[in-house]
Amino acid sequence: MKLFLRKILNFSLFSIISYSVFYFIIFQINTSTKSINSIYFFGDSQIVQGINLPLITKITNTNSYSAAVHGAGVYDFYTFIDQVPDSSKIVLSISKLALIRPDINEANKAPLSFKALKALYSQGYNTTLKKIAREKIKPPLSSYFKINFNLYPNNESIVVTNPLSDYKERYLASESFLRKKQKLYLNGINKLITKNCKIVFVEFPFHKILNDYEHNFTVRHELSNFKIKISELFPKLKIDSIKLPNKKNYMYDYTHLNEYGANSLTKILGGKLNKNYSEKIYVFH
Repeated sequence: MKLFLRKILNFSLFSIISYSVFYFIIFQINTSTKSINSIYFFGDSQIVQGINLPLITKITNTNSYSAAVHGAGVYDFYTFIDQVPDSSKIVLSISKLALIRPDINEANKAPLSFKALKALYSQGYNTTLKKIAREKIKPPLSSYFKINFNLYPNNESIVVTNPLSDYKERYLASESFLRKKQKLYLNGINKLITKNCKIVFVEFPFHKILNDYEHNFTVRHELSNFKIKISELFPKLKIDSIKLPNKKNYMYDYTHLNEYGANSLTKILGGKLNKNYSEKIYVFH
């Protein structure tokens, strides 16, 4: 009986060790990048649909890697912090959508990061951590850093994917957690500063209809002030407001650029990054 139990124990240990080694190898393969002469991008669907990665790679003559995903949340951000190399150049978009997104609606698509889990737990963010840890048992089978995304098609007018009433619910619900979520992101930005990263922030536009609608909610002040809170982390950070060309409709829906808008923004941003890669907030409208 003892011999049988010992064999089971040895087999279990061997299986755990083998799987751990397999997981580590797959993880390393799918998160590796050429860190020299590279720019790393992070954000949610606004940056996924708002930047043409091959185009900005061509303009800046760099390797462009994006960990942005639709519905990105704080776990995805803290995993990005863990994975991005020290002293990296980063283009970061922490959108209004991300700030008003409830924890349960965050994507959490990033691979397993014990550092991210620990950092969030220590800050009291524990509503979804157990669920995240369970889901990350499987190794990542695709590249974490992407080099291309399909952009939204051009259209003469916007596509209404979500009615304005949906945004009303999000704005009102976010009043109970917005400041806490902002603090989590600010603490994450501080970690990137500690890693000696150079960060450029990009704020993507909303359609005028949603911009005007946002004025009905007091939470708009806290959302607008987030740029000020970011600027307080950098002694020389400046905010640069940039108007996109409007010869054609550049919005796909209320919150995302179409291909024309993404290419226009990419060309402007690429030119700015080429000229001087210094800490700035570029606000596009």
